[in-house]
Amino acid sequence: MRDKKTKGELESVQDMAAKIIDDKVLSEDRVASAMNKTSEYSNDDLSLELEQLALTFKNEYEKAKNMTPDELEQNGFSEENSIPEEDLCQCCGERVKDRSYGQNHEYCDVCTEAMRRYPFSIPTLILAVAVVFVAVVSVLNFAVDYKIYENVKQGDEYYAQGKLYSAYYEYNDAASALKEQNSVSKTASLKMVDILYDTMPQGVSSMSQLVTLIDSTLTPAELNMPIYKEYADMRTKSLIIYGTLQKVYAVTENEEYADFDGKDEKVYEAMTSDLEDILGEKVSVISADSETTQKANCSEAAVRWYQSMLAYSLGKNDEFYAYMNRVAELEPDLLWLYAYQLGSVELQLGNIDKATEYADKLYKNNLDSADAYELYSSIYRMQNQPDKAIQWAKDGIAIEPNFPDFYRALAMAYVVKGDYDSAKEAVDTALQIDQYVNAYETAIVIENELGNDDKVEEYKKAIEDMDAKLSDKIKSYLKGEISAKDMFTKGTGEVE
Repeated sequence: MRDKKTKGELESVQDMAAKIIDDKVLSEDRVASAMNKTSEYSNDDLSLELEQLALTFKNEYEKAKNMTPDELEQNGFSEENSIPEEDLCQCCGERVKDRSYGQNHEYCDVCTEAMRRYPFSIPTLILAVAVVFVAVVSVLNFAVDYKIYENVKQGDEYYAQGKLYSAYYEYNDAASALKEQNSVSKTASLKMVDILYDTMPQGVSSMSQLVTLIDSTLTPAELNMPIYKEYADMRTKSLIIYGTLQKVYAVTENEEYADFDGKDEKVYEAMTSDLEDILGEKVSVISADSETTQKANCSEAAVRWYQSMLAYSLGKNDEFYAYMNRVAELEPDLLWLYAYQLGSVELQLGNIDKATEYADKLYKNNLDSADAYELYSSIYRMQNQPDKAIQWAKDGIAIEPNFPDFYRALAMAYVVKGDYDSAKEAVDTALQIDQYVNAYETAIVIENELGNDDKVEEYKKAIEDMDAKLSDKIKSYLKGEISAKDMFTKGTGEVE
């Protein structure tokens, strides 16, 4: 309940309210009096005044945008509060963009100067160098990997074409590159094993290389797997043949045979008997992990092969033929052991079809085989088809240009054709590559047909200097008993 006011108190409150109202009216009158000039403006004047005010603001704003931070501070502006975000430096984000470089310049004067003097910071420079290094290494690694891929691909193409030596070189390049990276291509390595087994280009050395290659490609556990059984068998057979040949060489190097000249039949029979004894011996076959050693019978094919070579060197053609046929029976897949030798003998015996059969096997087995080309050339020469003989010799030269017997085969084919100038060019090339008796004797026939007596005597002397003698066939030719053409088309078809 509110207290009641006395009459005097009510009057006092009314007086105060009246005073407040009077004061308010007085204040309004003062404001009106201060702004009484606006009553004199027309609408056009007001519009003009506003336009001028907007223009002034725009000009001041443009000036402010182009001011440096110091100038802004001198004119009472604060960067923090007054610079629009779009006008801040894109680098530091604190100072205004320096428009003196152009309206589209994105950086303040401080950052612009810093970038001009130090375009790369140390961290950025290190990062750039690292990126370049990684890029270069990546490119080099890609180049190496791509080359390896190309080697394997090219090797596969050669292998499919039957060009085994060409394929081997490609696989070997790939394997060598991978070896440098401490890696192994099982596919390439096993293809190399296949080629070595089918060709044995370096004889005994190739056998040792084959075993080493298998052991470095397949683990002992893998060699026991059925999928790799053929390589385990290749390894075992190569070790047996290798071990057997070591026993053979031990016999032939025996002191009691050191002076054997092939004429003493008793010495020859003794040597043959010692070689036969090897067949009852065994050789050691060491496992891939070198943990176990097994004994295996010596290779009869290896013994018969050496016996055939010995018989051939002594002119015992019947024994040579018998031994070599036995080798073919024992190891029909190892063409490198017998095919060229038997093909040559069959040709000399007049068995053209049989000789051609061996040449075909050699050619199909390896289009890079020198033996195939030489045997084909001899077959066509002996059939008095010099053009085909010349072509096969030239094809052989194309795959193996430094093989002297190809040039000698070419020379003999040119003699049969009657082109002695071309024959001389070919045999001279053979002698530039290698000086050996058969090449000198072939050259004697050609120089004699050309009437170059001095050269004939020179080559005779060269043969004597090699502690060799002219063959009976060459002597018959020089006596006029047989013609040059007969020399290379009849009998053995050779100078010996």
